[in-house]
Amino acid sequence: MAQLDSIPQMLLPVMLTLTRGNPPVNKTVSLETTFENVVLDKANILEYSAFCGFQNSADFPATWLYLLAQRAQIATMLDSKFPLAAPGIVHLTNSLEMFAKPSLDAPVTLKSSVVIEGKEKGSLFPMFTVEILQGSSKIALCKSGYIAKRGGGDKTEKSGDKVASEPDFSAAKSAGSIVMPDSIGWDYAKVSGDFNPIHIAGIMAKAFGLPGKLAHGWYSVSMFASVIERVKSMSVKKIDVQFLKPVLLPTTVALEYLESGSPTAFRITSEDKRIVHLTGQVS
Repeated sequence: MAQLDSIPQMLLPVMLTLTRGNPPVNKTVSLETTFENVVLDKANILEYSAFCGFQNSADFPATWLYLLAQRAQIATMLDSKFPLAAPGIVHLTNSLEMFAKPSLDAPVTLKSSVVIEGKEKGSLFPMFTVEILQGSSKIALCKSGYIAKRGGGDKTEKSGDKVASEPDFSAAKSAGSIVMPDSIGWDYAKVSGDFNPIHIAGIMAKAFGLPGKLAHGWYSVSMFASVIERVKSMSVKKIDVQFLKPVLLPTTVALEYLESGSPTAFRITSEDKRIVHLTGQVS
């Protein structure tokens, strides 16, 4: 059993993983960590729900559970047996399903695991799985795919978690837009606990080779989930998303979805539709 700290508590240890350098990972790495007695923060859940626009206060926003899973993933990256430096690992895909509404009065257990398939050269693709349990009941399952970019591999290589081809959005319906001011990274960080400096400080983002600070990927997902719940009178319990192009702040993004088909396909684009930032499905 391990302690699950908050993301701010883990920021310095995360930066210290840069001392790991860029070691070869020729053999498959597999790690498992369990975090018990993790308390659900009622006040934060309400704050997050209001911030993202979830209107049914009696329901539980499934997307909030990613905030727990993310903490478990970062804590797993801090394991001395995790061979990669955490900064610079890029989130590619995420799948989250909530099987049952958790009780806010009981703690949960998080079982976090990661597999990194070893290879002599080229980028590596850590795949994290986090199970969230309450007692003997499985509450949710989160799977997150990342890339640790390295040279020397096939330039056409993709993540082991294959991204499906995008559906035809020529007949998509608009779900409106999201205005993302320059301050939204900091505002969402205060709600989510994710104080990754590339989202809140332009100087730090540029230090990591980025053009400027980026919107949190899960902020975009959470905002869309709240919108589609209102538009389609549904309660999102499952979401699959592929992060394609980062959202540079400040900006306004457009939301689109397909009326037909189940699950509901969606995407988030630039206002002029020229850039697809992310695509996915909800049900």
